[in-house]
Amino acid sequence: MPNTLFIRSLTLSSGFKHSSFNILALMLLATTVMAQSAKELSKLPKEKLIELATAKINDLNFRAGDFTNIEVWLEEDELTIEFKHTIQFIPKRGQFYYSISVDFVSGTTGHSIKGDGPDDAEIFFYDPNKYKDEIKFVFDAINNSDGEIGKIPEGKLPDGIMTIQEEAGYYDVSVDSYSTHSYYKVKKGSGKIYDARHKHYDRSGNENSKRKRIY
Repeated sequence: MPNTLFIRSLTLSSGFKHSSFNILALMLLATTVMAQSAKELSKLPKEKLIELATAKINDLNFRAGDFTNIEVWLEEDELTIEFKHTIQFIPKRGQFYYSISVDFVSGTTGHSIKGDGPDDAEIFFYDPNKYKDEIKFVFDAINNSDGEIGKIPEGKLPDGIMTIQEEAGYYDVSVDSYSTHSYYKVKKGSGKIYDARHKHYDRSGNENSKRKRIY
């Protein structure tokens, strides 16, 4: 019965997406929802969990739609939503939040900060559109290579996270997938790929993990 009430409340507030009333209502609702158990909360639709997480994060610079990967995980008394970018470009200067998670039961949040910047600098959420030309250059170099490191059709990874670290004369690229971690460099200008290496993981022990993906 409580879940029905929360869903109705969220539905009623959805018509006020740009008003302060809606923000306040979601914040109050998020606080109430955190008191529920992980199992109860896991029954809510993914869209509702995203709305509640957005209210808990409470940052005008956060836009759930900017993230390419949103996962919800259940582990005993924990229900966590994770917002991630599958392609992460780290410039030589500047630092951003590249991912954020919310634990619905404890109400805690966690950020992943990457890059270099002053200790007192204000940190914003990563905007993938800001570096689309640099990302395209790296993708083109990969797709035009001899296939040693694979291909990226349509600019989308089949799985995992790609991190592109900008250096003085090249891009340092790493791809972390379920079973493999790959490293290589892409030279600026020519797009030459070099220093490629790979590491394979044995994930067989994870099959019995209590942590289960809900969405």
